[in-house]
Amino acid sequence: MAHIDYNNLQLNNAWNVNNVNEVENQNQQLQPLEDTYQELKNLWDNLPQEDKAVLTDNVQGRFEGALRNLRDAIDALQKAIQDGQPQAIIDQKQREAEAAKQAAMTVFN
Repeated sequence: MAHIDYNNLQLNNAWNVNNVNEVENQNQQLQPLEDTYQELKNLWDNLPQEDKAVLTDNVQGRFEGALRNLRDAIDALQKAIQDGQPQAIIDQKQREAEAAKQAAMTVFN
């Protein structure tokens, strides 16, 4: 007959619950970044073509590049969270995403 170590089982369950809660909290950090990305993307996508036509290629590239950089930073942060990376790496990805957000907002202002 197998012996079940209930103390270890309870600790593992507690660790799993804490881990799930931590991931959910970290995922909530993504929401403001996602909201900003979506808002800026909608602004760019809904800009009338005649308004875009007066922008130089360089300016259009800055807008599109800022959106792409923000999307990439959000994706990298999300992947770090999902992969269970150490907190220091997640914090670094968070700072990078926040910097990309600020840069994108500067370009769009």
